[in-house]
Amino acid sequence: QVLILNGLQNISENNNSKSVGLQLKYQPSTSWGLTYNTLLGNESSFRQFHEALIQWNWNDFYSTKLQFDLGAQNSNWCGFSSIHSFALAPTLTLVARLERYIDPQSQIVASPSSSFVTSGASIGLNLKPHDHLSYRTEVRSLRADQPVFNSQNGLSPSNTVIAASVGLSW
Repeated sequence: QVLILNGLQNISENNNSKSVGLQLKYQPSTSWGLTYNTLLGNESSFRQFHEALIQWNWNDFYSTKLQFDLGAQNSNWCGFSSIHSFALAPTLTLVARLERYIDPQSQIVASPSSSFVTSGASIGLNLKPHDHLSYRTEVRSLRADQPVFNSQNGLSPSNTVIAASVGLSW
């Protein structure tokens, strides 16, 4: 799949340049697959982004997804995550995630410090009562190597949020 995009995480137009995206998928069976995504383009300077995913569907109850991201634009950044899904019922899934993100020069994440390096964990429930309707709730906690998160007492090295969302598709 080849895409022409406004850029990485840009929905609206932000410059006169376009980026090119590419997705390659290899799924030899229903039990596992590989996906590679890339984006190349001018975002005030040349940006490249690469993402590799591997997914195992161990059985009808449990699946694992490993993700690795690498990007460059004036400096490098990377991230990785491990996502574990447990089907509790045909329409209800428990999801647990561990993640790490390293942006040593705050190129992508604006940070009050000179770098943004964080680790996180989350647990959530996904409910899909209808083919076109989904609901997600999640508790997510992040811990950075420096105080980078806003809090009532100034900056903190940790941040925990509870989030919920509703999705419609057609």
